Amino acid sequence: MTHVSRKKIDNQTLQILDKALIAVLSDLSFAEVRATIGVLITNTEKIMLLKRLGILYLLQENFNQEEIAEILKTTRQTVARIDLQLLKIPDDDKSFVLKKLASWRNYTMFKEVLKDAAVWSIKKVLRASVGRT
Repeated sequence: MTHVSRKKIDNQTLQILDKALIAVLSDLSFAEVRATIGVLITNTEKIMLLKRLGILYLLQENFNQEEIAEILKTTRQTVARIDLQLLKIPDDDKSFVLKKLASWRNYTMFKEVLKDAAVWSIKKVLRASVGRT
């Protein structure tokens, strides 16, 4: 998890920054999104967001937390925490993200990569359970 300062921003400042972020991210082309992400977030934060997207997708595909942790190389506790956080988010919002992902032209490749990682993880667990590494 990335570091967040313990110093709190007052609500009014936080709200205006939230609106500013939404304004900056609105109506961008692919290249503009890439450039904006490169300016606003670190590589560590980007990886965190990528894993969150993977967790959201894999939970929707009914993978269990252990499988997701192995596939995305994170801890089960991280998956459990994100799973709990997602329970607080309206289903319509989660569905919007998943529909947006499903409409992506590389969605098939996205699913295949995660499926291949899942198969590899299952084989690894099976080898470990019979004593082979």
